[in-house]
Amino acid sequence: MGVPVAQDTTSPTREQAAQVRALKLLGAVIANHSNAEERPQQEEMAKLVAAAAVNGEPLIVQAGTGTGKSLAYLCGGLGAEAKVVVSTATRQLSDQLVASDVPLISDVARAVLGTSISAVSLKGRSNYLCLAKVDELRRLDEQAPPPEEDFDEEALDLGIEVPVVEPEPSAPPRRPTSADLVALNELLEWADSNPRSGDRSDGPAAPDRVWMQVSTDAAGCPGARTCAFGEDCLAEAARARARVADVVVANHALLAADLVSPNPILDDRDVIVIDEVHELQDYLSSAWGAEIFAGTMERIVLSASRRVPRDDAETSEKSKAALADVSAVISALTGFPAQRWEGELPPELRGPLESLEKRATALANALDALAKKQANADGTTTPEVTALQLAKGQLGDLADSLAAVRKPSPTMVRWSSQDRDGGPAVLRAAPLEVGHQFRERVGSRGLVATSATASVAGDFEPTAAMMGLIDPPARGLDGEPIEQQWHGVDVGSPFDYERQAILYIPTDIPEPVGKERADHTAAVLDELTDLVDAAGGRTLALFTTTNAARNAAAHLRKQTKFTILEHGELPSAVLAQEFAEDETSVLCATMGMWAGLNVVGPACTLVVIDKIPFAPMDDPLSAARRAHADQSGRNGFREVFVNQAALMLTQGSGRLIRSAADRGVVAILDPRLHSKSYGSIMLNSLPPMWRTKDRDLVVRALGRLADSE
Repeated sequence: MGVPVAQDTTSPTREQAAQVRALKLLGAVIANHSNAEERPQQEEMAKLVAAAAVNGEPLIVQAGTGTGKSLAYLCGGLGAEAKVVVSTATRQLSDQLVASDVPLISDVARAVLGTSISAVSLKGRSNYLCLAKVDELRRLDEQAPPPEEDFDEEALDLGIEVPVVEPEPSAPPRRPTSADLVALNELLEWADSNPRSGDRSDGPAAPDRVWMQVSTDAAGCPGARTCAFGEDCLAEAARARARVADVVVANHALLAADLVSPNPILDDRDVIVIDEVHELQDYLSSAWGAEIFAGTMERIVLSASRRVPRDDAETSEKSKAALADVSAVISALTGFPAQRWEGELPPELRGPLESLEKRATALANALDALAKKQANADGTTTPEVTALQLAKGQLGDLADSLAAVRKPSPTMVRWSSQDRDGGPAVLRAAPLEVGHQFRERVGSRGLVATSATASVAGDFEPTAAMMGLIDPPARGLDGEPIEQQWHGVDVGSPFDYERQAILYIPTDIPEPVGKERADHTAAVLDELTDLVDAAGGRTLALFTTTNAARNAAAHLRKQTKFTILEHGELPSAVLAQEFAEDETSVLCATMGMWAGLNVVGPACTLVVIDKIPFAPMDDPLSAARRAHADQSGRNGFREVFVNQAALMLTQGSGRLIRSAADRGVVAILDPRLHSKSYGSIMLNSLPPMWRTKDRDLVVRALGRLADSE
């Protein structure tokens, strides 16, 4: 007979105490603001997050629009007395969280928790002003470029690294414009003002190509200890603030990089909260993969060559050899076909890539030797040495990327694609799967994932699998098995979708495939025109391609009297503002605005979606993941294409109801939702709107809504 084991009541008691504190904190926030209201869904989520922060069991929460999930997970984590990192999909969302939601909690934290709350927004190094780069620009401006150097004199005066190479007739000019010069001077004036944060969002606006001249990335940073400006480094100052903050708000790209960094910043956090978790896989794939752009590759090698002393003949030869290889690679990439590469690359590309990889490594080693030779005897460094180390780091990163796209690997997908500007092809590599590594890197830290679309037809397993929470068992970096128990919860939404929204899916239009594709396009334009007229404008029309959005905008301008806004004509934030302010306008948008657009009120009374947003079936990464799933005995089409399309469809539909007062129609003009077996999965993933196939009923409903405004 076994000895009875005493029951451990510590964990439940700690969970309950954490939940009580979380609810008190949330209640104080609501009581402190007249426009706030109690929401059972928000309270339930706060309790779930508090419990997960204490017991360490991974949690996936689906929180519908209007739940107030950011306040819920912040109160939950802080109520558990945990150090929290929140990872959002974009830097803009990170800034919004720190500027809007965190202060609401800070106002009441001392009274409820007995302590103040500190929170910071942390971004990647490339988002901060680099004092070493600014110093180098100043020094370059004081030096006359030697006549024998193969660089554009005007470009050197600007500090913008471009070669004296005549561009292809169809390529955009490389020479910096007068606007570039103005933007660069504004940035330099800002740098002279001793900015506290050095955050790009706090400085004057500048194009990416100009901002790159005053910033660096992780690969190019020599480190605070070896940088002449290390003591004053603005990126290091941001990291120092993050290390002592109660809440760190980052973005998925930074989190992905930090998880694999040899010097992580966020490894001491008790809980990692993944907001907008449906977007996490794309960021992990990008951060843990590699990309070879002709322009970036050229800039890195040219920048390194500029740092070679004129009297160092041996290193100069190395830089010239690397530059020659860059030209050879660019030549090979010009006209290179777009496709997935499972084996060796063609010899005409493989040879130049391998040669450039070796020569970039050799040049990096030579610059490292120069830096060590020029370092001061007392261990201090100089701006010149810092510049050498910066170039060495970027060359090393380039060599690693070249190896990733060049060498076949069973764990990586490699492909080439056309450059959007019509230049040389782009080479890419991405992990076949990211979940297992993600789980191993998170380790024993608490993990909370949330989104309005965290499940597919009520099933949380697709999200759990993406995060590595499903077999095979993961092991932490210490080799120990990681607990795989997890649970998913849908806390619902405070909105009454059946009373607030109609879901209209016509069955009498052609399917957008095969021979009927053109007929479907024409039917969409006709249906869209009639619906827009009935709604009195007030329409967000979402399309899966840029051409479809552009054609619809042109059609509506001819057929209707309303103001037609077209995605791409203006920055997305400007378009969203104009759409919200002009209540009778129509916004024709592409995939970039299927999520994140938040327009409350009658300006968005109708959301029209042209078809199911399937990823292109020939997308190299998606196709490889589908084949891998099929080979593993799973349903690759559902796992890769159907599940993702269902999430995107729900995101798009979610643009309609943004408050308890909103009313309107979601029209999805794709009959496959009724005719195909996967249609039920997608329909069951959508909010519970009242459904109809009756076009006349929808037109009358839209007319009544328009008349009531």
